Parts: sequence; C-alpha cells; structure tokens
Amino acid sequence: MKTEHKIYLSNLVYIVLIIVVGSYAMNDLDQLLTKFRFTVIADDLNMSLLEMRLAEKNYVIYGDASALQDIHNKIAAATTTLIQNKQDIIRALGQERFDLLRKYMYVYATLAEKIHRKRLKDQWSLQQLRAAGHKLELFSNNTTIAERKQVTSIVNRSKRVLHYSFWTIVFVAIVLSQFIVRNITTSLRRIVAMTRLISKGNFQLIEQKHAKDEMGAVIEAINIMALELKKREQELIQSRRLASIGILVAGVTHELSNPLNNISMIAQTYAEVYDQLSKEERLEFMGQGEEQGERLRVIIKNLLDFSRPKELQLAETEV
Repeated sequence: MKTEHKIYLSNLVYIVLIIVVGSYAMNDLDQLLTKFRFTVIADDLNMSLLEMRLAEKNYVIYGDASALQDIHNKIAAATTTLIQNKQDIIRALGQERFDLLRKYMYVYATLAEKIHRKRLKDQWSLQQLRAAGHKLELFSNNTTIAERKQVTSIVNRSKRVLHYSFWTIVFVAIVLSQFIVRNITTSLRRIVAMTRLISKGNFQLIEQKHAKDEMGAVIEAINIMALELKKREQELIQSRRLASIGILVAGVTHELSNPLNNISMIAQTYAEVYDQLSKEERLEFMGQGEEQGERLRVIIKNLLDFSRPKELQLAETEV
C-alpha cells in the first residue's frame, strides 16, 4: 500500500472514530435535552398537584367549597400542560407511562368534579378523592425522581464515553503514526545506507519484500541505478584494462623493434661486406647479432614474468 493511501486510511479511521463518538455524544445530548424539558414540565405539574392537594385539604378539613373550584382550575391547567407538551413527555417517559399519568389525572379530575357537582361530603367520597390525589402525586414525584436519576446517569455515562473515546483516539493515532513513520524511516535508513555504500563503490542491492509504496519504488529505482553503475564500472575497468594492455603492447613492440632492427641491419651489412671481412670482423658481427638476440630474450623473459601470477609471501614488517 502506498504511503499516501496509508495516510488517507489513518485519516479515515480518525474520522470514523470521531463520527461514532460524536454521534453517541449527540444522542446523549438529545436525551439530556428531552429529560431536561420534561423535568421543567414535571416541576410545573408537581407544583399544580401540590396546590391541588392543598385545596383538597382545605375542602376535606375546613369544608371550604371554593377549594373544589380551585382543584377544578388546577386540573384544567395541568391537563392543558400535558396536552401541549405531549410529545416531549412521551419522548421522556414513553407512551405507556404518559397514558398512566393521564389516567391518574382523569380519575382524580372525575372524582373532584363529581364531589363539586353533587356537593358530596361523605367520608367514602372524600377518602376516594384523597387516595386518587395521593396516587397521582406519588406517581408524579416518583417519575420526576426517576427522570432526574436518568439525567445523572446519562451525564456520567457521557463523561465515561468521552474519557475512554479520547484515550482510544489517542492510542489509535499513536499506533497508526508509529506504523507509518516506522515504515517510512525503515525504508529511508536502507536507502541512506545504500547510497553510502554506492559512494564507496559497493553496489550491493537493497533486499525488499515486494513493497508497493513510494519507498518501494525508490528502492527499486536505486537498485536499478546500482546495477547500472556496477555495469558501467565494469565497462570502465575493462576499457582501462584494454587501454593498459594497448600501452603495454606498444611499449613491448617498441622494445622488440629496436633489437630486431639492429639484427636486420647487422645481417644486411654482414651480407654486403662479407667477402671483405676478416675472420675477427666476422666474429664481431656475429657477436653483435648474438647481443641483440640476448636483448630480445631478456625482454621476452621479463614480459613472461610480468604476465605470470605471483604467489603471495607473508613477511614481517614494521608498521
């Protein structure tokens, strides 16, 4: 995988993690807002219920007939609040608990309306009214307490999720960054090491495990360059060897041509003046020819000695 794609992939992982955490946080925030709206509504309902119970107490204990009208007005206001905020309450409590709250409210309102209409003051009717009011108040208070606990639970859960998510993102970022950096630095170290070897004349290839990223392409290019440099170096060495051999051959030819020319001149001169030479002069000519032949032999021997590989001999020396 190319380094560019690795970086894109790591960024994608970060984005996915952030989206997941953000979605979870947004969901918790939405729940918190729903619960908060309900607690505001519940506080108003509880206040209305408290006033209903006080009016109920005034009627039952003190016989205040106007208290029934107050109960009727408070029930109408509470019912209006329930209807106006129905969706928020259902989102917070659910349809079943909302229907149960409406039921308790309806039962209490029906009993209060019946007592108000018929001016009932018997003990049984009053006990029914107080029992219905107590049940409605208890349900409302318990529901409010439960919702507040849920708000606290959601806040604590969100704190934990954000805490763990933060360290998870940090951990993933460190791991992915180390993986990418190690991948790049490892290839760079190998490239630097090879360039140093090349600068010293060592054209050793970099072994790679079929890397498909940019560094793999660079390593492959450097390997090709190293092979080409090695080939050029061998060609250069070969050309230098050939040039050295040419110089050597030219020198040897020159050295051989001198004695040969001398021998040729001696032979020609000897042939021309042969009849005029005495025995001593003839011997002198032969000696000159032999001398030039010895010179040729020495040159050839030295050439053979030069071309013959010499055995290395170890010897102590002062450093």
